[in-house]
Amino acid sequence: MVLVLASVCALAQTDRWQAVRYDKWRAGVQIPAAASKHSLPTQPEEATCDLYAVGVLACYVKITPTPDTELASTVIERAIQAEMKQSEKLGAVKRWEQNSKQGDLFKGFTGPTKLDGGDPLQAEISRIIGSDTGIECVSMAPLGDDTAPVIRIGVVGPAGKRNEVVATAKRMAALVTRYNTSPNTAVSAAEPKPAPEPWPTLKKGEIEIEGVVDSVAWDRRSIVLKAEFIKLPGQDRITLSPPRSKHVRLKSKQDWLAAGVRVILVGKNTGIGKPMTADLIEATKQPPNTQ
Repeated sequence: MVLVLASVCALAQTDRWQAVRYDKWRAGVQIPAAASKHSLPTQPEEATCDLYAVGVLACYVKITPTPDTELASTVIERAIQAEMKQSEKLGAVKRWEQNSKQGDLFKGFTGPTKLDGGDPLQAEISRIIGSDTGIECVSMAPLGDDTAPVIRIGVVGPAGKRNEVVATAKRMAALVTRYNTSPNTAVSAAEPKPAPEPWPTLKKGEIEIEGVVDSVAWDRRSIVLKAEFIKLPGQDRITLSPPRSKHVRLKSKQDWLAAGVRVILVGKNTGIGKPMTADLIEATKQPPNTQ
């Protein structure tokens, strides 16, 4: 039971997101609930392109059929290499990969961008972010096998909003959903997932911590958490003000974790300021009545 819910987007701090369905492509995405859709003067032929503004961030979704003579993986790799080459002319570029919660591999990069006023999509993005230069985080994946259409998820914002851009783009990619022929039926991952287990009751010596991921180790086996709430066995939840940093080891690699993701975890209580190991960790929504 893993839902990747990022909370650092300054334009969606209540962590409310909404689903957008693309039944033509049997797919769905999540966008911030505060997003407003921007009309584009033209749509790409035989493709779909939607653009949303969330404050000074521009979020877009583009779905394009894969040509009969090519493979989706080839199309994606060629696009990434070409775009990274252009971005590297403006500054540092970082490539990344991430699995969606359904197990689809999204490949992408983060880097500076120079927006082309002659392109309808890029011109509208420029108006949203208030500049013709900024930072872009983009990723792509086939919506199925190597002959399936390619979905592209991109977020662009001012250079000073890099963290918000990256967190929003990675969450959108993580929550892309593919559907079966029935638009109300989601595609299962490669193997059937077991029914979610109820959240455990705390045992003696355990602690429950909720907060926002501050950083993720390079091997993705530990995180630094900004702990905002704790709970001990038989007690009510306690608010930590200000939040405290907590180093948390993970029992296995968790690809969905990223800076800005709000999580709740349970593990052995090792005491204030000491590292601990998470026996259970899941993403969670922003708690009510907080900003």
